Amino acid sequence: MNSTALFIPEAKIGRDLSPQPAAEPERGLTLRRFAMAKKRASVYDPSNKPKDYLPAHNHILHTPKFTNGENGFRRFWIPPEWVGKGWSKCPCGWVDRIRPEEWKVHYATTGSVKYWDEEIAAHGSLKAFHREILRRLKDEGEALP
Repeated sequence: MNSTALFIPEAKIGRDLSPQPAAEPERGLTLRRFAMAKKRASVYDPSNKPKDYLPAHNHILHTPKFTNGENGFRRFWIPPEWVGKGWSKCPCGWVDRIRPEEWKVHYATTGSVKYWDEEIAAHGSLKAFHREILRRLKDEGEALP
């Protein structure tokens, strides 16, 4: 079965999320590119996370039972200076099962947060919106978490 992630609508988050063509690879890795790649990897690997970075996740619709990587959902860490500059506190209710205390407060793009706020209000509660997400996944033929 092919996985079809449920995305927050592009118009709601204000950026193009369509797949981009792969760039032509350059020959060799410069030290600068290697350092950047290493820093990027640290935002996904909890053992390499910079101490001041904050927990965040991507724009895939999810419920509290989703694990990292499930149906395209990803959690990672962002630099603290990003908060208020395109990233806001997320109301989705997701908490990492391994480090729940670290994830009680986490961030998502401001557009994603606005979408969550609107959907929670439209459905009457966060739990009701989670039920709607599960219904959509079931309609798509996805295995439910």
